[in-house]
Amino acid sequence: MVVSFLDNADQSQRKRVAQAAVSHVKTSALADQRTVLAARLRTWAADPSEQRAYWVRQLGDLGDHIEQYLADPDTDVRVCAALAPNLAESATATNIITAALADAADRGIAEPDLYTLSELIDAVVARVDDFERIAAPAQAIIRQADWTGFDTTWGPLLLAAFNTPYDEQTKLSSAQRDTLTAMVANPKIWNYQIGNSLLVFRRAGLPFDREACDRITEQL
Repeated sequence: MVVSFLDNADQSQRKRVAQAAVSHVKTSALADQRTVLAARLRTWAADPSEQRAYWVRQLGDLGDHIEQYLADPDTDVRVCAALAPNLAESATATNIITAALADAADRGIAEPDLYTLSELIDAVVARVDDFERIAAPAQAIIRQADWTGFDTTWGPLLLAAFNTPYDEQTKLSSAQRDTLTAMVANPKIWNYQIGNSLLVFRRAGLPFDREACDRITEQL
């Protein structure tokens, strides 16, 4: 049984096994072990000697009901709960991950084994319809990014800002202008040899040219 490997006293070993177990019990062949695994994860999520946030994240990925953790006093526990796919429609969860994105833009991610900046961005972009709501942290993240973020950081955020592709006949919103200004200000993004970056700009309706984008930001 998969869950038989969860008795290791070493928490780091249990983390690796639990992550694999969560993936495996989603298959029909091992679905009968899901209840046992969920019970074990809930025990650890309630134990202050454990890294509770990690186990809450695994419970969320398992599809367990974890709404109660949205009110937990521990910030990381709340964020890990809010990232659960089955809480995608929860306004409370969305507020939590939006606040977490703003905090990450200022301070970075303290414990990337719990969640990454890319995971926060993906969740926020999927759940928040109004880009204005996340424009400030998005611009801060873009200013710190480099070209490798075409599919993890600046790329998804640029596409969120220009969810309707840029049209030169349409005036930029202030959020779009400030986001594009942040892109132009960061020389590390502009590696013209990267085809994936070009594709991101094309999807946004923008030229993959720093000077051309700068001119767009200056249009009234």
